Amino acid sequence: MQKRAHMLAGVLARVVVVIGLFPGQATAERILVTHPPLRDPILSPSGRIIAAVVDNRFVPEDVDQAPDLYVYSLDTNSWKRVPRLVLLGAPETYGQGIITLLSLSEDGRYIAYVGVRWLPGVNGEHQDFLARYDLQTGTRHVIRDNAFDPFAQPVMSRDGSTFGWIGANNAVLVGTVGQPPVAIGQACPTTDRICPASVALTAPGDRIAYAVVSGGESTVETFDRATLVRRQYTQIRTSASNTLAMTGSGSQIASIGVKSVVFDVAAERVLASGFLAVSTRPVITDDGAYIKGGFLPPGAAADVFDVRLQSPLFSTPRFPMPANPRVCCLVGLSATGRIGLGNLQHGETALVDLDGDADGLYDPWEEAFGLDSSDPDDVAADDDGDGVINADEFRLRSHPFGRYQRTFAEGVTSTYFDTVLHLFRPRLNGQGIAAPPVITYLGDNGRRLSRPYQPPFWPESGPFEIRPPAELGTGQYSVIVESPWPVAVERITRWGSPVATGAHGTSGATPSTTWYFAEGATIGGFQLFYLLANPGETRATVEVDYLKAAGGLVTRRYDVVAGGRRTVWVNQEGDGLGSAEVAARIRSSRPIVAERAMYLAGPGGFAGGTASMGAPAPATRWLFAEGATGPLFDAFLLLANPSQGQAQAEITFRLPEGQSVTRVATIPPESRVTVWVDQEDRLLADTAFSTVVNSDVPIVAERAMWWRTPSSAGWVEGHTEIGATAGATQWAVAEMPESAFLLIANASSQPGQVLVTYYSEAGGGAGSRTYALPASGRVTAWPAQDNPLLPAARYRAVVESLPMGSKPAVPVVVERAAYSSGLGTGTVYLGTPVP
Repeated sequence: MQKRAHMLAGVLARVVVVIGLFPGQATAERILVTHPPLRDPILSPSGRIIAAVVDNRFVPEDVDQAPDLYVYSLDTNSWKRVPRLVLLGAPETYGQGIITLLSLSEDGRYIAYVGVRWLPGVNGEHQDFLARYDLQTGTRHVIRDNAFDPFAQPVMSRDGSTFGWIGANNAVLVGTVGQPPVAIGQACPTTDRICPASVALTAPGDRIAYAVVSGGESTVETFDRATLVRRQYTQIRTSASNTLAMTGSGSQIASIGVKSVVFDVAAERVLASGFLAVSTRPVITDDGAYIKGGFLPPGAAADVFDVRLQSPLFSTPRFPMPANPRVCCLVGLSATGRIGLGNLQHGETALVDLDGDADGLYDPWEEAFGLDSSDPDDVAADDDGDGVINADEFRLRSHPFGRYQRTFAEGVTSTYFDTVLHLFRPRLNGQGIAAPPVITYLGDNGRRLSRPYQPPFWPESGPFEIRPPAELGTGQYSVIVESPWPVAVERITRWGSPVATGAHGTSGATPSTTWYFAEGATIGGFQLFYLLANPGETRATVEVDYLKAAGGLVTRRYDVVAGGRRTVWVNQEGDGLGSAEVAARIRSSRPIVAERAMYLAGPGGFAGGTASMGAPAPATRWLFAEGATGPLFDAFLLLANPSQGQAQAEITFRLPEGQSVTRVATIPPESRVTVWVDQEDRLLADTAFSTVVNSDVPIVAERAMWWRTPSSAGWVEGHTEIGATAGATQWAVAEMPESAFLLIANASSQPGQVLVTYYSEAGGGAGSRTYALPASGRVTAWPAQDNPLLPAARYRAVVESLPMGSKPAVPVVVERAAYSSGLGTGTVYLGTPVP
């Protein structure tokens, strides 16, 4: 048998399955050594020692035909046998007995186990004891004997020096081997029965964590044996049946089972929560990145869970392939997370190196994202060209192939505000199924949470609303979405309670060192905010020039922490900015994303509000598809000139009947002007329109619309949007409620036609319609009216400009606008061009 184990050492490239990020994808892991089937084996925290109770003859000297303990060392590639009776400490008259292994010490010297000795002549009577066996000296030390001192849920520290358990009257006991234990807490209020509380120890045993069970739920307390300080963490509120695990230093605690929770002790915050797991011996790695423990996300049974991604990585395959000796599950994981103990589908037990190419990238993560787990050089590659090498992508849990990114500086969740994302990956140009994107949330304080979009990101399907993870908590944050394929992403923020009184939305942007805004006001009850998101790993120094419409420039400097965001409340900035109309020019020491939010004060909060992404650069041409005036609507065009010379802008308003109105605006240097569209011409007083702005020098253009309800005297809500600088032939929109419109403007002087296709939440086309597009004109697509057979629902949409005979497709600009019943809320944003 030893010869067979030696021959199998170093067997290469077995295959395991990664489920969660990419269902059914295979990954090659390096098998360090294989062994005949082992029943309930345990792995040392170092990943170098295996222990198991083996029923049959495993080494030549085993002649008693009874289950004995076997210990394997990867360093020596050899087995050591410990006879069963040595562990039981009993003569043969005690019968067979049972040995249940608990854990190995870091160096493999000590084994913690529970022994069961059947009493002779007494049917079913037995004695249970907790013990530690020293493989170096061959001595056994009984820690606890149920005949005298009951125990439950025992654990041993990783250095083998300390044990903890639930004792009589549900007291929590901890003690160093050879010394009397000390009761340090109470696991349950009842004392008439043993409660299902769990216990965990740090590596040196200096701190113990234990569950406090009450009413079917449990919280967690810790006790420091050196300082005698006890702390309670009510944030860890889970099922009473959960099992605790703790990092070697005690920095993180995991409660594994129903509604599992991973908790950061120092920051006192939840890192991951809500997932289901089944494990009697869970492991959390020392860096807190991975948990081993039979996780059960929808449709899969994962063995290793990535805490930072909150996603299973290494999983049991649902459809085994017997011809392939794949690792079908992991039953152990080292404290570093690199070495796993698993079972091959042929029945053998194997030690698996989860970083087979030793590049520091977890092989399941590499395979999940399409990297080569056998190539050690890919650690320094930057496959998506975002300036972040794969080593840092792995550390940050960002996307190594996130070629398409959308970043949102604004995001807030509270009892008053609610923020959701909408994602849509249209299947165009024969693109295949895409890997899921990764969504990263950046808090004001630099806190970072990354999550893959689940369920799997199939084209044209998936839930309409993606909410921030619960562990993000309440507060302000920015969002980064990375995808290997083109994707439309939109963010909508609503406010008001219990009924939303306002909303705004944007379709995101990519980082830049410069940003420009034309709109901004702190007069008439408006509150003006600039949101600055820094997705990088170094602090950004940001300089904002406020360009007053009345003349004058005010400059402020702000620092934005690495991987964080900052909110600038312009009303509070002084120097006349508390009552002004302003544009803004923003320059940063590193790429950031800037967004503007503007709210109109109302009874008990904000009555309405708008948001818009900035423009990364001024331009000489700006295009707008949306525009409406009338008894309820007022429309404005905001033009900012960040240069030091005067600008002349020609503005053309194009009306539905083919008419147009042209005006010329003069914009002073480093200033802005407001064009009130309703007042410019009688033809513009009550109409829909699109707009083209051409300037002799680069400027920035935004459109704002504010409206009243039939019963209101003043504005109740509004929306704004930065213009497009060019058209495209394909656009995608991620969310279309029944009340939504698509505004499609022809960016050329040639007539064209567009095909609008709608997709339901379940995926697949729900309906389509072709529209004729006048030269330099626009059309309004209203799904509810234009497609009578379209079922009442929310949709995604793809707009494609089609060739007309021998003439190529014309470039178009697409905006999506939506209004709630009664015009109480409304949002608008540009669609996303799809290459």
